[in-house]
Amino acid sequence: MTMINSYPNVTGFIIAGGKSRRMGFDKRQIRIEGAPLLDRLQRLLQDVLGDEPFLVADNLSPKAGRILHDAMTDSGPLAGLVAALENCPTEWALALAVDLPNLTLNELSLLLNACREGLDALTLASNGQVEPLAALYNVNSAIFWRGRLERRELGLRDGLMHLKCDLIQISNNSRALENINEPWQLSHLQSK
Repeated sequence: MTMINSYPNVTGFIIAGGKSRRMGFDKRQIRIEGAPLLDRLQRLLQDVLGDEPFLVADNLSPKAGRILHDAMTDSGPLAGLVAALENCPTEWALALAVDLPNLTLNELSLLLNACREGLDALTLASNGQVEPLAALYNVNSAIFWRGRLERRELGLRDGLMHLKCDLIQISNNSRALENINEPWQLSHLQSK
């Protein structure tokens, strides 16, 4: 079900270019409730924003959807974020990591409804941990992030400390911001 876009100043981006080294296989294809992670997040973003999101990765088939390439090869999630911001047609980019299997419309709504002028970024956080790839970024921050990328200062959390950024705290017992990085986490997923 696609909703009417209540957030016309936001464009969705899925940062999906990781090599899944720790997992040992392409984690974008892990099935959650019958659908690959990548497909699930595409539907979630399309439902909340009313438009197909961009996929940011260097290693996706053109059939996967609207694809952007990382701003620099082998530079981690920052290269995906820079590509998103430099190609964002709206004021805000909603950037999500592909490996957030428990993220729901509830958390995205909290984030989107808290967006306000004067911020560079707005991120979800839980248990004192900020998730920089469950966040809104103002396109005006693109120059800042590009500079960090070129200086090889690749840490997103470190970069957020230099910006005007608000945190949206979700429940400490929520699993919405848990990433899947290693095979042992798959059994944890199956048990939920």
